[in-house]
Amino acid sequence: MSDCMRTSSLHPCFGVGISGVTPEQLAQAEFVDSLLQTVHEHGFVLLRGIGLNADSAMALARLLGNPEQGYRPEFTHRAYPELALLGNVGEVDGGVTYLNTQGIEWHTDATGKGLTPGVTMLYCLKTPKDAGDTLFASTDAAYAAMDEERLSNYRELEVVHSFNIHNDKVASFPGTNVSVQQAVLRNRYPDTTDSVVATHPHTNRPCFFISHQLVKEVVGYGHNEGMDLVMDLVRHITQEQFVFRHRWKKQDLIVFDNRSCLHSATDYDYQDQDRLFYQIIIAGHDDDAQINRR
Repeated sequence: MSDCMRTSSLHPCFGVGISGVTPEQLAQAEFVDSLLQTVHEHGFVLLRGIGLNADSAMALARLLGNPEQGYRPEFTHRAYPELALLGNVGEVDGGVTYLNTQGIEWHTDATGKGLTPGVTMLYCLKTPKDAGDTLFASTDAAYAAMDEERLSNYRELEVVHSFNIHNDKVASFPGTNVSVQQAVLRNRYPDTTDSVVATHPHTNRPCFFISHQLVKEVVGYGHNEGMDLVMDLVRHITQEQFVFRHRWKKQDLIVFDNRSCLHSATDYDYQDQDRLFYQIIIAGHDDDAQINRR
């Protein structure tokens, strides 16, 4: 990182803010590679006052890795199927903004899609004054804090993640504009079997890998018993000491690691205020993945 930039810790367990970054630097491959390594090391990076548009956001995403097409094509930018539109402002950039009214929904963007876990970009264009926060939880700090006896329940545990299970639930919430997907779209993302404990290929730190709402099955367990294990784990990961709550400002950019972080929206209590975000999910490289997936 450049000498003119300042780095500050955002949480005792994870996350850093970096000030003094210019849009020009975010167009330089060497700088972006250094930024990506910082994301891996600290779980997420916050940059404030970064002026991005759809073109420059996509250019940055391509330097970070392999941008993936959005889960729901109707909620993507007209020129960029990889750029999802999140919020409550209706039509924008040739697409419709995706509105999830569920509230707390801990997950990682790499599950249920067959992706090698990478990073996600979230960029704020509009945000309510005192609402619309995003929560982040450190899965490697949560792993390090769990006692050995309890860890034994998860070391060999595998779950089946399903995007369709998740999307069907989201489509059922009052006020959402999400629909149950059909036919080709429903078959686009086959279920994946994932190990709950993984090793991050860049830090070599063990972490948990789980998206509870996408869990279709816990391998070797009945539904209720398996989900009890999953929810007990999620409650552990999302204890206050492992969670950072971010209150957005316009032109905030957060890049977070989908191995070492879970994240969640908060309650939809800003109906009278606008919220608009760009989201780009960027897959990792197959040769550095140590998530055991079948």
